[in-house]
Amino acid sequence: MAYTNCIIFALSLFSLLSLHSIEARLSLSPSSGPTASHHPSYKGLVPPAVKTICDRTEFPDVCISTIVPLLGPSQKTDPISILQLGLKALTTETHKAIRQTKKLFKDPKTTPEIGDCLNVCLESYDNVLESNDKAISSIPGKDVVPLDGTITMIYDCDDAFTELTTEKSPLEKINKNLIKIAKNNVGISNAFTA
Repeated sequence: MAYTNCIIFALSLFSLLSLHSIEARLSLSPSSGPTASHHPSYKGLVPPAVKTICDRTEFPDVCISTIVPLLGPSQKTDPISILQLGLKALTTETHKAIRQTKKLFKDPKTTPEIGDCLNVCLESYDNVLESNDKAISSIPGKDVVPLDGTITMIYDCDDAFTELTTEKSPLEKINKNLIKIAKNNVGISNAFTA
């Protein structure tokens, strides 16, 4: 009996050490790194797992500043949960872009050429929202819908201004932010689907 207990204890200890070793190699566990730290792009504390994931994206500061405010008190910080928050952030920012675009439509200074471009942008933003919905619904199975298309959809809005008018896009700043968030989501997705 003592021999059996010893073997069970040894196997349990081995399993625990193996799991800790895997988490340490992935650097995704809060226990494998330092405690929450401050980050220049965000005034609050950044959980270590979020920082690790965001540091692997193309725009880490944007990742942190869009993800951390969405973290709830019991929010998981694994890559899939962080991707869900990234998609939520892109959805929120896309809705802001739609509101701004509709506001520009109402502006009497908006020319017909700009109006044509704004129509393209509204269609592009609707496509981003639709793509995000599909991606969010595919996440529970870890078979995530490819996210690269959202970047192209946002660029379609910018391209409309280049192709249809010589005027500068009033949505340029908004689109740059959307592209950064979308590229970060692609990076996070690629990290766990590769």
